[in-house]
Order: sequence, then C-alpha cells, then structure tokens
Amino acid sequence: MRVVLLSPGAAAPPEWIVEDLHYAAPPGTMARIRTDVRNVLSRHGLGNGDPDLPDRGFLRITSGPEPPGVHVLTDGGGGGGGGGVRVMLSRPVVWQRRADGAERLGAEVEEAARMGDWLVFELCLPMTPPQQQGQ
Repeated sequence: MRVVLLSPGAAAPPEWIVEDLHYAAPPGTMARIRTDVRNVLSRHGLGNGDPDLPDRGFLRITSGPEPPGVHVLTDGGGGGGGGGVRVMLSRPVVWQRRADGAERLGAEVEEAARMGDWLVFELCLPMTPPQQQGQ
C-alpha cells in the first residue's frame, strides 16, 4: 500500500510519496489503516494537528496498480478544530462504490484492497513540518 500526500495548489511537484507500506495480506479493518497512516505521518514530522495551521491536503492510500485518470472529490464538509490527525474518508470518483463500502462495512476493506481500489482521505494538518524557532 502506498501513502501519497497531495497538497492542493502546490507548485511542482503537485504530489509526493511519503512512504510505501508493505502488507503480507490486505489490512482487515479501517482502524488498522488509520493507525498505520498516523504512524507514517508522524515519522515524517507531519500530523501534529496544530489548530493554528488549518491547511488541508489529501492523503491517498493505494493498493495494487494505480488506475489511470483518478480524480478526487471532496465531500465539502469542513469543520476543523481538535488536536491530532483528523482523517475522514473522501470519495474517489472512479472507485466510489467499493471505497464507500469499505468505509461503511469495515470488513470490505480487505476486498477493496485486493481489487486495487483507492482509499482517499482528507486531512486537516500542517502541510509542512513545524519549524522550531530559535530565541
């Protein structure tokens, strides 16, 4: 499974790979995927959940070959606030049915991952690691 962070409106490159996760078998639950995503982000200095930096981005979780021409739809629901990483499932256009099933019925994640579907998350987090200020 590949974790890719997308930054809306970013200069080139518009996306960059954060990390590849290798599973012997598809992850069985959405909770497992969320935990792994948090771990990846924290290893790269992201996901500190600073409410003063409300930048948004997309985190793409892929399994299998990447389908061509994937577009991301946001649900438009935006609330912010709260500490930590907030992960909400958004809908990929091409793979909407299976990805939606995976969110509603956690056991379906295994089938979705096996089929090479995309799981697309919307994140509320700083898009760059926090900078330490010298005094």
